[in-house]
Amino acid sequence: MLTDRDTKIVLEINNERFTRWQSYDIESDLLQPADAFSFKAPNLHGEMAQKIHRGDFVSVLLDDTVQMRGIVDDVSYSGDADSGFFVDIRGRDLFGQLIDCSAPLLHLKNPTLKTIAETLGGPWIGEWAVDNEDNKQALIAKAEYKRNQASWRKQKEGTALEIRREVADRYRVTSDNKTELLAEMDEKLAQIDGDLDAATRNLNQIRAKLFPNLKVEPGQTAMEILEQRAQKALMLIWCAANGAGIIGKPAYSLDPIYRLRLYPSTDGRCGENNIKAASVHESMQNVYSEYVCYGNAGNTKVKYGTGNNYKGIARDDTIPIPRTLILTDGDIKNVQQAKEKAEAERDRRRFESISLDYTVPGHYNEGFGSEALPWQIDTLVDVDDQISGYKGVYYVTRRRFSGDESGRWTEITLHESGVWLA
Repeated sequence: MLTDRDTKIVLEINNERFTRWQSYDIESDLLQPADAFSFKAPNLHGEMAQKIHRGDFVSVLLDDTVQMRGIVDDVSYSGDADSGFFVDIRGRDLFGQLIDCSAPLLHLKNPTLKTIAETLGGPWIGEWAVDNEDNKQALIAKAEYKRNQASWRKQKEGTALEIRREVADRYRVTSDNKTELLAEMDEKLAQIDGDLDAATRNLNQIRAKLFPNLKVEPGQTAMEILEQRAQKALMLIWCAANGAGIIGKPAYSLDPIYRLRLYPSTDGRCGENNIKAASVHESMQNVYSEYVCYGNAGNTKVKYGTGNNYKGIARDDTIPIPRTLILTDGDIKNVQQAKEKAEAERDRRRFESISLDYTVPGHYNEGFGSEALPWQIDTLVDVDDQISGYKGVYYVTRRRFSGDESGRWTEITLHESGVWLA
């Protein structure tokens, strides 16, 4: 039995803290829509009876540091007189509700990704952080400024031209001069109108490109919509430990804060080893040396007959043999978008093709500082694995804390840093 003398794993519900566990499992994974937890507690004398219920809001803590906020999905009581009685508690972080529940039926015009998240997050996610929203808003603000300039110019110059027209009529300019003057005024007004129309179209096009309209279809879940929008923006979406929603890119620019070492017993550095078990895998099954994307856009009045003419190519020089994958996308409108689609597919597949899975004792790593840090996702690790031959800085996508009578362990999944969504 794990005791309070060890590192505490705490399940906090309604200000009551539970710390006595037969076993536990706490998993966070950037590549999965929701994180999960499970606890098994002794209930020999019914001491846990009706203490925890489905739907309870909970906080999962490691030594008073919150690792996850979520909701209990299942509570099960089981056991027998010989082996004892237990209660099993399972749940997920707050994103679990966005996966399960249908989104409200609504139609939003040019919503930002943050607006969509705040609207669909409902009562579950009270805070959102979205990368690059400020840059997109700046582009729209710039287009709005140009449109406002055109509108102001139309108002100012249009009024002046109308005054000149009235003056010409009042003082009875000669017929020839008057005709010439009025024609000049009409041309000037038409030019001003054209400038305003062009500025308005440009603004609308930028809004539509950066923030497409959203119409929620019956049965769609909030997470389905958010994942689709995040993928189009080339970003990940996950629930932070404090329950906030995050939509952003991996933190590749940060320095590594953890250190993993695995040397053979014949190496003088084997005393630095902190890896208990390792499973390193690289696959060529789903990666290619060349990715070709065709824009499957339909015909339009303006560009009739141009459907399927947009082509983008991305190459991966790390693949040693020629392999080609052809993609199509009905949303692609130009060659640049086709190229970006091909590059995004290449980067994602390369990212997924190499994975480093390690198991380490405990839930902390001394890293490069004087203070041991608990393992977290969206961080970087300095790896020197001489058994598999991998050395360098890698990105943490998954972390699983587990414990039982045999001890406490942390499983870490790593991928290449700076490859996907960089």
